[in-house]
Amino acid sequence: MSDTNVKPTDSVLMNYFKGLSAYIPNYQRSYEWGNDQIDEFMEDLFAETERDKESKYFFGPVVTTNDNEAHKQIIDGQQRLTTSVMLFAVIRNLLTKYGSGSEEARNIRSVIDTELIGGMDEYHKLTIIQTGDIKEDFEREIQQFNSEQVDNRLIIKKGRGAKGMGKVNKVHRAYNELLSKTQEYLGREEAVSDNERVKALKKLFETFVDHFFVVEIWAPDRADAFQIFQTINARGLDLSAADLIKSDFFGNSGRHHLEIEELWGRVQTTLGDLDMSEFIRYVWNFGYNFSQKRNLYKSLSKKIRDPDLILEFMKLLAKLAKPYAEMNNDPDANFLNADEDGKQALQIIHELNILGFKIYAPIYLSMVAKDYTTTEILAVLETVRSILARNKILGNSTNKLERLFAQVGHDLYTSFEKNADSITSIIKKVQVREPKDMLVRTALKEYDFSTDLRTARFILRTIENNKPAEKNLSNNLDVNVEHILPKNPRPTDLKAWGFTQEQHDDNLWRLGNLTLWYGPKNSAAGNTSFNEKKKNYKDSDVRLTRELVNYPEWTVKTIEDRTNRLTNEFLGIISN
Repeated sequence: MSDTNVKPTDSVLMNYFKGLSAYIPNYQRSYEWGNDQIDEFMEDLFAETERDKESKYFFGPVVTTNDNEAHKQIIDGQQRLTTSVMLFAVIRNLLTKYGSGSEEARNIRSVIDTELIGGMDEYHKLTIIQTGDIKEDFEREIQQFNSEQVDNRLIIKKGRGAKGMGKVNKVHRAYNELLSKTQEYLGREEAVSDNERVKALKKLFETFVDHFFVVEIWAPDRADAFQIFQTINARGLDLSAADLIKSDFFGNSGRHHLEIEELWGRVQTTLGDLDMSEFIRYVWNFGYNFSQKRNLYKSLSKKIRDPDLILEFMKLLAKLAKPYAEMNNDPDANFLNADEDGKQALQIIHELNILGFKIYAPIYLSMVAKDYTTTEILAVLETVRSILARNKILGNSTNKLERLFAQVGHDLYTSFEKNADSITSIIKKVQVREPKDMLVRTALKEYDFSTDLRTARFILRTIENNKPAEKNLSNNLDVNVEHILPKNPRPTDLKAWGFTQEQHDDNLWRLGNLTLWYGPKNSAAGNTSFNEKKKNYKDSDVRLTRELVNYPEWTVKTIEDRTNRLTNEFLGIISN
């Protein structure tokens, strides 16, 4: 890279956006700023409004390239630039609301619409070129003026499971937070009349566009731009391994650059909010070499630099992105639901998610990569569930298992013979590290779940989901652990249950005293009697809970017997 090819320029935001003709390509990470980043940014802006007119605020570097195109690509800086456009929209909309008769308000709105947000042509603005709905929604709901948004916040919609987890929702949430902070500022400035609000907004706008400046570092092609990007971020800014890998891949993509960029964008869209670095590491661990997270970029960058190898790896990531998303509870992925064995395998994955385990991912992903059947995947996952559950109950560290699972994944991926015998040999290799039933049974007999409700939920859901002719519980966060003997009974209630305080404390958190309950409440009937609780239990969607109506009374012996029965049921399932 020649220094003469690189052109750094600095400009205040007014001048920078006036001449901006740029786009954020689809391979870039999605918009990521949350409330913390936005709140910090807005507080800096508010503080800057109180400083003298000559002060300047460095808004950070922007790395761009044309790469033989008419319009610039934003390589670094998209988070700040996208946030800036949203703030322009907030100010414009509030000026419309409070300054309907103000010429000053109309003038600022005109500048925002025609010179800053863009309106002259397709590229005289910041354009987001990304898959999904983000491009259209950003243009329609942020860049274009909509009178309906003058008084209302953007509706948070779409995203995974309609729970605000998608790219678009991050843009919506960011706009809403910018709007809230700006309205707080107006109140802070005691802008009680519309005229005062317009003056305060004018002050805020002028501070932002005249005091805030960026340094744009332009390079003629992507390879140089990504090298600059890496250099800047290697000196103090927080970059993920995925960011560094992406810059490496794009900088070395050669003749495959369009396909590699498209594949990266596709993977990123599929994963959504999931940690892409973690995903890449799991694939790397079974397909190439085992690496800890901190060494991922170093390990990968040494081995994959050729354009053909980069393309091969990206194709593997693209194939596995949807199964990995489903592994992380993405209901839209719908990869394993094709047949009954796949559904059972997915249920085991959901159960392992309750325990918080992901270290088995190289095993699962390697089997998907090599097109193993769902029956084969299920057989291996049953063994994985057994070894992880047993070690968790016994309090054993699973750190050493991560390397073992990566090796197993590698064996599955590189095996020339995909048959029952090879699967059996793989299972036996894993089972060497599987604690025996006797140890688990002894541990569960006296296990105190007071600080480990996650494991209790896992055990109970595993038992429930393996009941014959019963519908599996959905992966629903509202399925809670219910105490049968209540947690905080009054002395009179405790006496009615027939327990001493010591007996209550000894049995409250035992497996036999726990069940599952649908809904946000953590109690089916509070501190009422067992007979009253049974009235609620009889209509439960959970069979484990409905079964409680068959108990005539709830005693220490009942809890002990049920603990033993649930333990045997659980071991019977995970020993299959």
